[in-house]
Amino acid sequence: MESHSFSYMFGIFSRYLILVSVPVILTIVFIKNRKESVRIGVVIVAILFILGFLWILKNLRETRVASEYAKKSMKETQERIRRLEKGPTSKEAETKISAQIADLDEKYTQVIDAATKNINEAPNAKSTAEDYYFRAKAYYYFGKFDEAIKDLTSAIKINPRFADAYFYRGITYYKIGNDDMAEKDWKKTCELDPESKIGKMARENLKTLGSER
Repeated sequence: MESHSFSYMFGIFSRYLILVSVPVILTIVFIKNRKESVRIGVVIVAILFILGFLWILKNLRETRVASEYAKKSMKETQERIRRLEKGPTSKEAETKISAQIADLDEKYTQVIDAATKNINEAPNAKSTAEDYYFRAKAYYYFGKFDEAIKDLTSAIKINPRFADAYFYRGITYYKIGNDDMAEKDWKKTCELDPESKIGKMARENLKTLGSER
């Protein structure tokens, strides 16, 4: 960038010298005393050259300062964009995530406690199928996949047409690497409730499972 600016200003300065040389040449031509006219012309050219050179140095310095400022501004802008893309600082993010996790832990613990109480009071009631279902999702959150499968199976036993229970049992089977059982449960979900959101999700999961094999 500086090289380009120097070439640009040097071109202007060259044209400037050519322009001011005209009166110098005319002075040399019309002054009768040739030696004196040449001396005067040389002095004028020298003065103009020095002034022009100083002008170039001044503009180069201003250009360099402007260039450095532009680079600094661009760097600060890019850094700000990166911070915005990343979100909060690591400390802020850790604090926020920790708070969210603690909140979820508490909520799912409450779900397990409430569902367990309802199940103990009426273990075979049809409404209890949903208690098994919600407790299973809480167990899944805590990574207790065997307990989640057991509860979802209990929910299906009470309500054999519980499409959501089949779907999430398929999710849990898939999580632990049992693709065959996951496929079976997702197909059952599509059979029971093909047009619902959960049915469409089951179809997408079956496609994904097929592409992975």
